[in-house]
Amino acid sequence: MSESKLELPRLVAITGQEGSGKDSYGDYLAERGYMHVSAGDVMRTRARAQGYADPLPRSVLSQVGDEMKREFGPSPITASTLAEYERRQPEFSAGLAISGLRRIGELKAFKGHGAVALWIDADDNRRFANQSHRARSDQQDLAAFLERSGVEYFGTTDGGEHGVNLRAIEALADCRVSNDGSLADLYHSANAALSGFSVIPAQPHSPQIRE
Repeated sequence: MSESKLELPRLVAITGQEGSGKDSYGDYLAERGYMHVSAGDVMRTRARAQGYADPLPRSVLSQVGDEMKREFGPSPITASTLAEYERRQPEFSAGLAISGLRRIGELKAFKGHGAVALWIDADDNRRFANQSHRARSDQQDLAAFLERSGVEYFGTTDGGEHGVNLRAIEALADCRVSNDGSLADLYHSANAALSGFSVIPAQPHSPQIRE
């Protein structure tokens, strides 16, 4: 199917581990009429407003996420982003894509509105190279990066659904692709995976797959 004829879900959650290519695919969708919001950018903007300087440590972002949860409820990024999208919907004809949701309650809330969740895989070396290039992190070497990734993937022990747990996020994904080639390959694979779902799923948590 040609790109111009693709029918993708109106609401898309782009998930995956740090540096997997989530924001790259989100930016691609933005060029095609989606409102793209990076969950990390929401927290980075708030952290900078509090006086923190780049590069922002993950510990600061986690702290900001906890603050937002206390202020806005259990899924503050999803709730605030959906509200902003509803206000600005005429500007974004294709839909809304949120990349980088790391808390299971956030993803469940977004899926509850009919979002389809895509998980992007990438090998460790590629993820580290991607994140180092973006210079968003305070990590200095591959070993430290992988240690932190492991903590985020397997989750916190006391946060429940509102702690960071990417393994639980992965389990809720409706489809998955591997970012093991060019960016063009990633875009093609992700489009193909998402185009298998209805434009708007009929029931929350149960996207309808075309036969």
